[in-house]
Amino acid sequence: MNGEAQGPSGQQFAMQVALEAVASWRRGVEDDAARRQLELDADEARLTADKEALQRELEMLQRELENVARVREETARELSVLPAYAEQRIHEAILASLKTDGTIISERAVLYSAAAAARDEKVSALATADGIAQKLEAFEQLETNREEALASVPALYRSALIAQHEENRRELAPLFEALSAEIEPLDVEPSGITLVASVDPVTGPPEALAVILPISFVAYQRWADREEDLETWIGYRVVAAVSGALSTISASDAPVQFAPYKNGQLAIQVWLADSEAKGDLRASFDAEIASLAACAGEFRTAGLSLGVTWQPPEVIAPATDEQED
Repeated sequence: MNGEAQGPSGQQFAMQVALEAVASWRRGVEDDAARRQLELDADEARLTADKEALQRELEMLQRELENVARVREETARELSVLPAYAEQRIHEAILASLKTDGTIISERAVLYSAAAAARDEKVSALATADGIAQKLEAFEQLETNREEALASVPALYRSALIAQHEENRRELAPLFEALSAEIEPLDVEPSGITLVASVDPVTGPPEALAVILPISFVAYQRWADREEDLETWIGYRVVAAVSGALSTISASDAPVQFAPYKNGQLAIQVWLADSEAKGDLRASFDAEIASLAACAGEFRTAGLSLGVTWQPPEVIAPATDEQED
């Protein structure tokens, strides 16, 4: 007997059919559950792997975020010191450029002096020619005291005296032309030199002006012991430009002093706080410097042009310098 209830004719009982249906249902449920379990195991393995990959990616992203934060902090620190660092770099560039321009001026000063000496020798030769000295003396005397000299001679001789004076003028013309002639340009490449100027404060009414020249302070300090050379003429021209600019802004009485700057260059310093300056000091000074191109023959001779760079006071005299002083 296998537990199946059968009738005399081998027919199954209704109970057996019902039990077999339940057993079949159970097997189906168990099979479905086993299949779902396998699928869930696969999903769990896949999700676990994805989770681990995500964790690794999150860790990598976290490291990247930390690196971004570190770089951001370093960048902020660099930016915080950039203004002072940039000022120092500009200051160093100014010092180097002043030195370079000073070297150019020194080299051309030698050539300029030689050209000036040649011009003076030519003038001297004309002035010492036969009879020229006497004619020059007579010409200068009449030019200086024309009315008095003419009044001291009889009217009859005045025309003759004037005629002789004009004849002397014609004969002395080559000498006068040589005296007033511009020195021939040097055989050099054109070069620009730069003045460094600064107004304090940068905005608002000016209280101080500083102009630094690429020439030696010795040109001012020992002017009485030196011959006038190219450096001297550059100094004259810039001092005249400063004076002209001060006059333009109604500050002609502002105190001016001269001082050495850094590597021994000449600095012109003007105190304006006690002056009632009117107008644009920078524009006035720039205009004065621009006008030099038309009147400064020594610049044309030496192949030089003069420019200006305006810098804030903290670049001219960095805080580190003040601390060191």
